[in-house]
Amino acid sequence: EWLKADADRDTVAQPLRTEGVTDDKFKDMEDVIRSTESRSVFTFLKNVHQITTNVWSVYNALTDEDWFYVRQKGTLAASNMIEEDAKNPDPNHRMRGVFTDYYRLNTYVIDFLREKELFLHQSSPQTTTGGEKEVSSGVKWDLGGKLSGSVLCLPEKKDKPKEAVDNVKCELKLGAELTFGLTLNKTFTYDIPDVAIRSIAGSSLNNAGWEYEIRRPHFRSGFGCVGFEGLGPLTPMSRATFQPLAQWMWRVADSEARKIMPSGFLVDVEVSTRMVMMEIGIPACPVNIKDDFVRRSQRDRAVIPYPYRPEK
Repeated sequence: EWLKADADRDTVAQPLRTEGVTDDKFKDMEDVIRSTESRSVFTFLKNVHQITTNVWSVYNALTDEDWFYVRQKGTLAASNMIEEDAKNPDPNHRMRGVFTDYYRLNTYVIDFLREKELFLHQSSPQTTTGGEKEVSSGVKWDLGGKLSGSVLCLPEKKDKPKEAVDNVKCELKLGAELTFGLTLNKTFTYDIPDVAIRSIAGSSLNNAGWEYEIRRPHFRSGFGCVGFEGLGPLTPMSRATFQPLAQWMWRVADSEARKIMPSGFLVDVEVSTRMVMMEIGIPACPVNIKDDFVRRSQRDRAVIPYPYRPEK
């Protein structure tokens, strides 16, 4: 029955031309709906990682569903904790060739990791092979019906008719019912010269997550002092600031989440990182090194409010 109900919702959730909503009455969601922003800051040794998450949401009375469009950007700075010299002659200088080679960003709604009422509708970017120079994150979506949400304050312009949004309600930070449908067609492209991306989105039904594997510099420690080739140049993303961007959509069926968490979604933003430290292997041979992998996961919690719903 759930599959049938879900298929019925899909039928309604596609670009509809009902309830007076016509082709020319679809507006960009970002131009109409006010976003909620949360910021998380994580520190790892001397490095600082910042995550900014923006959420746009809308309620569809025809299907009794909430929709959430999420855009998340990371500012992952690795430059405060690097050491390129693997041949430092000081025997007390034990950290050699320090750099970051891995990030993992994962965002999910707690208490709903395996509940069908709240699930991931789409996500981007997709998994890459590691040979790409750039990657694009894109979301495309349309929704018609009886929509409402927390609207932007759109001032009335003299040369244009009044916008179909109640500005009085907007100023009071309330929502409004919309007389048009909403559309999204957002694509963002960024450089990944030495990064392979693996999507882990949907592995817990509603989670949106990605792993970023940074190519390591060339090195070989050899056996004792024999065969050591030194440490090659660090790749750009292992020593600089990496700024990934991801987008996804959450869909909440039957408003079940509002009953369980009436004040809003509790969302965990989880950041994991891995740092490579090449230490002295044998005191008598300071150029012999070994890998030590340091991993750390940190988590921050945010509340995402539900979209405005008119009283019945």
